[in-house]
Amino acid sequence: MFAKERLEEIAGTIEKEQRVTVKELAEKYQVTEDSIRKDLTVLEKQGRLQKVYGGAVSVRRNPGLYSSSQRINDHEEERQELAEQMFSLLKPGMTVFLDVSVTNILLAEKIRDSGMELTAVTNMIAVMNVLATAERVKLILLGGRINKERDAFWSSAAAEAAGRYRYDLAFLGTVGVNSKTGELSTYQEEDGILKHIVIERAKQSWIIAEEHKFQEEGDYRYGDLDEVSGLILSRKAARTCKAKPSGQTRSAGRKRHE
Repeated sequence: MFAKERLEEIAGTIEKEQRVTVKELAEKYQVTEDSIRKDLTVLEKQGRLQKVYGGAVSVRRNPGLYSSSQRINDHEEERQELAEQMFSLLKPGMTVFLDVSVTNILLAEKIRDSGMELTAVTNMIAVMNVLATAERVKLILLGGRINKERDAFWSSAAAEAAGRYRYDLAFLGTVGVNSKTGELSTYQEEDGILKHIVIERAKQSWIIAEEHKFQEEGDYRYGDLDEVSGLILSRKAARTCKAKPSGQTRSAGRKRHE
């Protein structure tokens, strides 16, 4: 096989598998590990992957702006698993913030179906629509300007309203989790400001993280892993970030307001 063909195959493997190791590639192509490292360097310069210790991962990407309705069927198995973990943290009487996240729609359905009594604060219209029929849920919707593509209220008015409440738990969506730097990112400033306010006001704040969140990143950093109580991880995500979760949850830093 020519070197150029090997490069294309490695790039295709990265795109499909998200991660490769130098050792595995050297064995597959029957070349030295130094040759594979040189291949990875070339591909990194082309912007097609990111080298890490012992191998490479897919280049972190901003998947662009798309609505919750477009994402509702994506990563469904992972999201159901995450929603189960999140629901297990709830206790009757809590005040909970449910951020803009497709997984929070699934959690809202579980809350509604359980008949649990609690206060739910949200800025996501789809979450509101689910919990509006939950008789024992006191529902608080943050107002302000609507971002129609995001199915949510993102504005200075919504951020100000979010800061008026105290939360026992907050379940926060994220565009990206950078396990190397600890940065948490989102698309837009208004969303990031609101998330940061909620983190400051919550006894426990948890970041919802499917596997793909470790390969994506937004344009705005709203926090760091050591500012939140932890990550809610799927099994796939735990393997990606080499986490050792208990019940598929992982502490990512110090607990706040203990």
